[in-house]
Amino acid sequence: MNNRKSPTPNSSAAADSVGFAALAAEPQAIRRMKRVYEIDGQRFSTLEEFYEEISRVLIPGAGWGRNLDAFNGILRGVRLGYPETVRQIECRFTVCHPLSRRKVSDDLALARNQVGPTVFDWLVEIIGIHCQGGREVESGVELVLA
Repeated sequence: MNNRKSPTPNSSAAADSVGFAALAAEPQAIRRMKRVYEIDGQRFSTLEEFYEEISRVLIPGAGWGRNLDAFNGILRGVRLGYPETVRQIECRFTVCHPLSRRKVSDDLALARNQVGPTVFDWLVEIIGIHCQGGREVESGVELVLA
């Protein structure tokens, strides 16, 4: 943690042009397009101050749990994790067909216990269906991360 500079995310033009199909097909593509952030170790000496630095550098203005699990979620990019999954399933439960309520209720119980797919997983699955190698690739949809 020496030689600190002001935190600036860096990404190459090549990384910005990587299509989602490449990401779905090649996990290494995700590694190539990750942004780099500098955390200034001189700005904190307690865990609470570390959380402040994380907030300032990684997610300015966003609320988060300020605990190690939440920090892990930030690093994984899980903003659409279990809290949002629970909320979405609760909304689904209010409008689902009565015959579907048992299944939705079971899904809700799992999400509340942080088990099973999250909203983020749902999105990745749907996008993957339309990418190269997906079962609906003929849809002609190309998604590019920007």
